[in-house]
Amino acid sequence: MEIIRDIMTTSSLIPAGKTVANVTLAYKGTNTIHAGHNYILNMSRGKGDYLMVNFAEQQQANAWFGLPYDNSVIDEVHCIDWCRKNLVDYVQIISCDLIGSLNQQYETTSIKAQADTIFNDEGYGRFNLIETWVNSIKFVIGIHLLLKRENKLYDQAYRIRSWNDGIYAFILKHFYNTYYKPIDVVHPVRDENGLIISSSLLGKPQEMKDGMIFIRDQVEAEFAKGNRDMRAMMISINTKVIDQNLPVRLTSVKYYQEAITDNKILTTFGVHSMLDGKTYFLSEYFYYF
Repeated sequence: MEIIRDIMTTSSLIPAGKTVANVTLAYKGTNTIHAGHNYILNMSRGKGDYLMVNFAEQQQANAWFGLPYDNSVIDEVHCIDWCRKNLVDYVQIISCDLIGSLNQQYETTSIKAQADTIFNDEGYGRFNLIETWVNSIKFVIGIHLLLKRENKLYDQAYRIRSWNDGIYAFILKHFYNTYYKPIDVVHPVRDENGLIISSSLLGKPQEMKDGMIFIRDQVEAEFAKGNRDMRAMMISINTKVIDQNLPVRLTSVKYYQEAITDNKILTTFGVHSMLDGKTYFLSEYFYYF
């Protein structure tokens, strides 16, 4: 297994004529890799000559745009050990410092302008994304354009994401399908109760998870019966949540249903836990409606 620290040298490490199946995961802390990540990795196995895991994070996008960033969000030992046990060929762990230095090593002003143009021309702004996601998408586009301009693209025969990433996953799918090669967006893994397995929910009280499952089921029922009034949906669901004395509240609901989601309903909703005072954002893809 080879560990790659410089994204601009990756192509030189891949033997000529060989392809890569690429799995991108958010930076992980200790013991935050779970069954969902194992599933995505195994889905990618055999789809290219080599298997690569790329650990990426919003902090890289911050460095790309000259914003404050934190290099300490990854447990490298944990991540590298997981990759080694799973017979990964290449592991990309690119520091934010290096990403930031690309702005000095290469001319990136025009690259960022091109990324802006693609973002705007494709209408990605219509999804009312939070700034973090906007920067992440423009960063992904920008890095792709930089690698292409510098003739450092390697043959990524397969890329994969889970729709648990919400509209972000479908935007990346659209970008890669349009400007490079197709990317798979697959179903996430669920626990025995039907809740999507997520790093943010590992070790959380079952009482909180039960409340999230209840809200998820209610959201599905509302969409199934044709309700598209998000405010009325929140009031109705929270009334039921209170009646059930659950330690959660539905704080927001938004949905997308258009060509980029294959005209199926993709929803992201916020659930506030009164047990830890945090709000969690969950996604569901009602592809069967």
